[in-house]
Amino acid sequence: MNILTEKSSTTLKSTVWRKTCFLSEFSEKAASAACLMGWLHDRALVPDPTFGGIVLRITLRDCSGLRDFVVTTKPFIDLLSTLEYESVIAIKVLGKEILDVKILARAKPAIFSPKVITDFSTIDLVVHRPLAIRTERMKAVLRVQDQIFTSARQFFHKEGFCELRPPILSPATDPGIRGAIGADVNFYGKKYKITTSMILYKQMAICSLEKVYAFSPNVRLEPVKTRQTGRHLAEFCQIDVEQAFINYHDAMALAERLLVAILSDVKSNCQKELKLLERSLTIPTRPFKKLTFQEALNILSKAGFKQLQQRKELPWEAEKMLSNTFDEPFWVTEFPYGSRGFYDRQDPNRPAVLRDFDLLYPAGFGEAISGSEREYLYPRVKKRMLEQGLPLDEYSWYLDMLQHGVPPSAGFGLGLERLTRYICGLENIWEATAFPKVPGVHSP
Repeated sequence: MNILTEKSSTTLKSTVWRKTCFLSEFSEKAASAACLMGWLHDRALVPDPTFGGIVLRITLRDCSGLRDFVVTTKPFIDLLSTLEYESVIAIKVLGKEILDVKILARAKPAIFSPKVITDFSTIDLVVHRPLAIRTERMKAVLRVQDQIFTSARQFFHKEGFCELRPPILSPATDPGIRGAIGADVNFYGKKYKITTSMILYKQMAICSLEKVYAFSPNVRLEPVKTRQTGRHLAEFCQIDVEQAFINYHDAMALAERLLVAILSDVKSNCQKELKLLERSLTIPTRPFKKLTFQEALNILSKAGFKQLQQRKELPWEAEKMLSNTFDEPFWVTEFPYGSRGFYDRQDPNRPAVLRDFDLLYPAGFGEAISGSEREYLYPRVKKRMLEQGLPLDEYSWYLDMLQHGVPPSAGFGLGLERLTRYICGLENIWEATAFPKVPGVHSP
């Protein structure tokens, strides 16, 4: 539906309804009319300060932001006053005058409008994602995340890495997922798994390309209680990295350069978004501080944390407490043998420890990166699998691959949503992705 006054009909006789610019690009000084399209974010009848009477002030929203317009023509006022918030409209504007209005899609009454949301951590915004994603705050988070994608790709290109498309289905996947369970599917009569990590495939890929990375989706059906940590999703993405012929110290240095590059780019290119999020970024100094697992236990014990075990990973609560003691990212290295997956390499000179590492964000944000040197020799991998009670037939393709010359390597996974959460200073990880899948929550 559209309404044309005699004046607007004459002015726009030969025009069509086609968006000519974003709201942020619109200028009242332009010589020709602009056609703007977006969502009715707000409206209010207000007194006309110039001529008296009543006018309608509307706020239009598109991907570039918000802009107010004053509607003075009564037919347009009557038309727009009938619309619910979030209706999609088009307006033709010349200077400050609205020449024409068209309704593109009427919205039904909603339980809330994006303009009134104040608590962005609530699970309701996961369930009602189609509305929550429209908020200015969510747009800022997603623009920051887009910069993370761009920065990571630019970094790896300069470092000589090749991007892979990751597998989603696999006969076998990473079993080391800390209490979560995998999801199975029937793949033409055989049970396959939705990947929980592409770690096994990275070792396959470096036999061809040597330096690889991927934006890898993973599904881990976490216990519902993990929702309380604010940093667990049932579906998430990792920036997965692997390089042949390097050790774990090399991999840690690579990860430091990657993180610093991303943080620097976001700080430079997302100033508007960071201001909206009230987040100030500090670029950490390299090299990052390093703690051994035992040193981390000693710090936690002195802080009064009692639930610690020598041959287990750090509990989430301990990890958060440790994270809160630092103001820059830091490493925890050399976890005890038996605490990690079969693919983390045992130190040949110190059999009680693994050549692995975790990077933790400061200020309680917790784990950022997990990685290691890899076990790559068939007899050692088979021994580790048997120790962990894994079914060898399920991993038959992987074990066969190891007998065809797999090189030593090291690599890591960087959680994309956790990085977004840290950069944006978000309370919960489900705020850090467009379409969150939270343990135990049924959502779009």
